[in-house]
Amino acid sequence: MSEQAQGVNVVGFFRAEFGQGEAARRVVAGLERAGLPFTTVTYDRVPHRQEHPFAERDGEAYPSNIVCLNPEHLVQFSLDSGRDLLRNRYSAGLWFWETSRFPAQFRHALDYVDEVWVASDFVREAVAPETSKPVLTFPLPVLVPEPPELTRADLGLPEDPFVFLFVFDFFSTLARKNPLGLIEAFTRAFPDPGRALLYLKSINGSRAPSDLARVQDAAAARPDIVLSDGYVDVDRLTALTALCDCYVSLHRSEGFGLTIAEAMAFGKPAIATAYSGNLAFMDEESSYLVPYTPATLDEAVGPYPAGTVWADPDLDEAAGLMRHVVDDPDDARRVGALGKAAVEDRQSLERATEFLGDRVPQLDRLRLERDAHETAGSRAAEFLAFGPSLSWEASSRGFIGRAYRRVLQRLLRPYTMRQRELETQLVHGIEDLERSRDSLDSRLRSLDETVGDVQREIEAMRRELYAEPYVAGAPTPAPSPYAAFEAVFRGPEERVRELLEPYVELLREHAPVLDLGCGRGELLELLAEAAIEATGVDADAGMAARCSEKGLRVEQANAIDYLERQAEGSLGAVTAIHVFEHLGFEGLGRTLAAARRTLRPGGILVAETINPHSLAAFKTFWVDPTHHAPLFPEVLKALALIHGFEHAEIRYPRGSGDDALDRTEQNEYALVATSPART
Repeated sequence: MSEQAQGVNVVGFFRAEFGQGEAARRVVAGLERAGLPFTTVTYDRVPHRQEHPFAERDGEAYPSNIVCLNPEHLVQFSLDSGRDLLRNRYSAGLWFWETSRFPAQFRHALDYVDEVWVASDFVREAVAPETSKPVLTFPLPVLVPEPPELTRADLGLPEDPFVFLFVFDFFSTLARKNPLGLIEAFTRAFPDPGRALLYLKSINGSRAPSDLARVQDAAAARPDIVLSDGYVDVDRLTALTALCDCYVSLHRSEGFGLTIAEAMAFGKPAIATAYSGNLAFMDEESSYLVPYTPATLDEAVGPYPAGTVWADPDLDEAAGLMRHVVDDPDDARRVGALGKAAVEDRQSLERATEFLGDRVPQLDRLRLERDAHETAGSRAAEFLAFGPSLSWEASSRGFIGRAYRRVLQRLLRPYTMRQRELETQLVHGIEDLERSRDSLDSRLRSLDETVGDVQREIEAMRRELYAEPYVAGAPTPAPSPYAAFEAVFRGPEERVRELLEPYVELLREHAPVLDLGCGRGELLELLAEAAIEATGVDADAGMAARCSEKGLRVEQANAIDYLERQAEGSLGAVTAIHVFEHLGFEGLGRTLAAARRTLRPGGILVAETINPHSLAAFKTFWVDPTHHAPLFPEVLKALALIHGFEHAEIRYPRGSGDDALDRTEQNEYALVATSPART
């Protein structure tokens, strides 16, 4: 962070008592912890109670904004009073969205921001496909105050029963929050009242009377299900969380799930649907996750459009988990402790501070870069968002002028709305064209790189073969013609030893080793130095003689015949380095069958051969006139399994570790096949 970091203006529902207001307050807490200068702008046009205490931070207007307003509120803020604050500044919007699909009707809100912050990767995956602007995951801090000095009796809760808690807002849609499903799961878990209590704390039920009545009706027959609707002081809500025994949410989708995270931060075991934003801080170890079935909306539900995918939690599984935490309180406490640690690690104020300390100082620089690279699409989007310099709200002369303008605006509203929709489609069309152009440019650059790679491959194919100097008419440099050929085109023995070193550790626990086609004995030497018992066999007299010179145990014989003569289960490993490509289909089958028979349970076959997926390898392959045909790794793996090996895998002993990359770039691969543990 620079010594003179630019400040930021923060816009939010700072006094509103609901999740997005809480998120804005936590951004401010992070900025304070980071020591970054900021001002606050409170917006209150939202149907939630505005009684949360908050001290406004006044000061100069900075060149960047963090706007903690969801898309629909952001647009309204601009129309109400925020146009001047948003215009010409770099704005990051902190947005929440609760389902897999970001709706088209909110896309125009992207014109008001330069980047989007979200509280979970789930939301990022919904928003990012709709824009080329940055979409960043902000680690929303979970701040847990000291529990108030309130008792269950103060809250109207009985002392003895195990208390399950769920807190929700009727404005967040009944279908998504799914308290009806929770009531059904609780009823299945505890058919007879008395063992536990389900406490449902809601707000805004009075503003959704039909939904409130549905929940009341569902709970009416059960005295152990309590629904309490209405706003309460922060202390009482905090005390509810601190005094419950388990938090449970059978939501169909969440953007984050702040109330779940807060309960976990108090050390409470949490049961929740294994879907959506709550997985930012929940996992199988630190919580009780309820399996679900994906469901697609046939028609819109609130702001969530038809075609949206969300979850239908398994109510029987949820009921089983609810019984479990009651029956096994020790395990519930253990999971609660793990959940507390998970939230403290993933959603700490320190993580939020680190994010803000890194990102906020960059915003002004990004504004300058944006302005320097203005396009037709960005200019059109700015005009669409902020309109002409003379707005409908501009002052008029006298009462008659103002009244006339209001009447005219109302009369023209159907036409201006249609015009607005047309302008929006045109601007988004321009932006889509620009994105398509940028994408095409990127693809062309990628194509250029690919062409360059192919050209390099072609040049590599054209280069002369690797060969040791050989003078015509000189004495044969090895005891046999094939040994001489190997010396010229395989390379020096020291080089081959280096290539084979990765196999030593693989074979260490699998002695005795039989090396088929052992050649000049490079692998046998490495195994001897590592004190691993090994024998070699090679049909070429010159190769066998070279191994004997080194004092290695080698038989001159046909490798397949020799292997077939070995006793059943007598070997720990069979190796074949650049042997299989010399065998036809029949010889390959005999070798695999014999190796399978002679290996003890758990023994391994290691066969290295040339990789046909590599272009350069084709050139290498046909250098040796004794090669029969290239073997694709998929074919060799399948043949090993067909011949009775329990497991087979393909490795690239000198690769990068990225199999997808090594598959086409490594000249050799190795089959590693394991004999069945029991015969």
